[in-house]
Amino acid sequence: MIRAANLVAHALEQVGVQTIFAMSGNQLMPLFDALFDHQFQLVHIRHEAAAVHMADAWARLKGTPGIALIPAGPGFANGLSASYSAVMAESPVVVISGHCPLSQVGKGGFQEMRQAEIAGHFAKDSWTVERADNLAPSIVRAYELAQSGRPGPVHVSMPFDLLNAQIEPGEFSHEVGSDRLVITSLIAESILDSLNESERPLIVTGPLLNQPHNRVLKSSLEKATGIPVVAMESHRGVNDPSLGDLTAILKEADIVLLLGKIVDFSLQFGSALSGQCRILSLDPDPHQLKRVKNIFQDRVLVSAPAEIPGASRILIAAANRNEVVKLKEGWVNRVSSHLSHRPHEWQELGGRDHSPMHPLQVCEVVEKIVSGLEDVILVVDGGEFGQWVQAGIKNRCRIINGLSGSIGSSLPFAIAAQLAEPRARVFVFMGDGTAGFHLSEFDTAVRTGSPIIAIIGNDAKWNAEHQIQLRDYGRERTFACELLPTRYDVAAGAFGCYSAKADNRSELETGLNLALKSGMPSCINVDLNGQAAPVIRKNA
Repeated sequence: MIRAANLVAHALEQVGVQTIFAMSGNQLMPLFDALFDHQFQLVHIRHEAAAVHMADAWARLKGTPGIALIPAGPGFANGLSASYSAVMAESPVVVISGHCPLSQVGKGGFQEMRQAEIAGHFAKDSWTVERADNLAPSIVRAYELAQSGRPGPVHVSMPFDLLNAQIEPGEFSHEVGSDRLVITSLIAESILDSLNESERPLIVTGPLLNQPHNRVLKSSLEKATGIPVVAMESHRGVNDPSLGDLTAILKEADIVLLLGKIVDFSLQFGSALSGQCRILSLDPDPHQLKRVKNIFQDRVLVSAPAEIPGASRILIAAANRNEVVKLKEGWVNRVSSHLSHRPHEWQELGGRDHSPMHPLQVCEVVEKIVSGLEDVILVVDGGEFGQWVQAGIKNRCRIINGLSGSIGSSLPFAIAAQLAEPRARVFVFMGDGTAGFHLSEFDTAVRTGSPIIAIIGNDAKWNAEHQIQLRDYGRERTFACELLPTRYDVAAGAFGCYSAKADNRSELETGLNLALKSGMPSCINVDLNGQAAPVIRKNA
């Protein structure tokens, strides 16, 4: 006989898990004890949402499910918003939560909550294990499900009494299922023929192909087909400043392959494309394929179920077999010009030395420093400041808060990124509003020896909402968006970080260089002048 919790630990090991982001809790202690006998890197954190955010960032970088282990009841509830972020980012995460003893369900057990039902709204699937011998197989099932179809989080609740149960060890399969959604070569060639016959073709995809582990796949698809590939992962949608004047390009396209791109608010529910634009659609979700047909009707030329990375590889192979690919150099250059466009006055703004600093001054200083580093990961969160950073610093390997529009995730993201890629230099950008969510995770950064460099743009306000008030209601009706000019650097210093305050370019550059030399988790508090996020339009 063996304790069921030990089989869960064995199952995690069997599917290839090496790192687990966790918060301890009463109902989880049998599993914590079981993990002690294995070689997992157990990263224990200060808030349950941070554990899920870290698992999310890990998955985006590694391409395999990140694992979050959180307590029952209030602890479980704390992780829900982070699960929603992972849903919108198409990030494979397995959330394992503790649960009150199954024998006490319906009797008012301690922290009893209908967790599986609640989490079902924030995950691809969610269930409570009801038999001790199903605990370990549930790990395998969740791990496979998280990365199949459209990747996303899966939640499993594990009751305390089942984890403690003594059972006969059983065999279980840990092979990833083979029932993947793939397109045929015939469909791939039909899609490529339609794209090649058009004058202004475009491939639009969602956040999955913009995740760091898929960046090579995305560029390979663009190179093989000769067609621009645009990955949309920002809640700003067509107004994402990092994509320049995307709006104009979408309106000019005469055919678009929606490669796993959901037609939602980010595409203005389809109206971002011209009324004459023809549509090709590949998606793992039949409901999304149906939505595309309902919106675009007879303009849909091809509609087929497919998992996006696999479909991309098949399209690449088909394009490489095709001896005649019609190069559209003028169109490709036009798309590139619009996506990379930044207003001329930005260069002048970035070169100034004013205090408080304009976000572009911050970008210019950081760009100067990171350009001399080989392996850099940018983590960007927050509202207006985050948008300036995404547009103002050249697009490297990055993790952003994404389509959910949530804030607060950046510090956990950065720590996980540093643990996933120890040789990289991780720079994390956040506003002062964002900083308040998970400031205590600087403690986690220190404990794990993660030398992240956090740059907090401090304008003493919830600036995104402040800008809405200015725009829609007038300056005289701005209220309830003010914050104190808090010294976040001092707070981080108390956790054991290197810290500095920067009021101008020179102080920021000095602070960043000292942070790099320190080898410590670092926090630089930048005095920022609150600017509305940029909206970029290029003159024809």
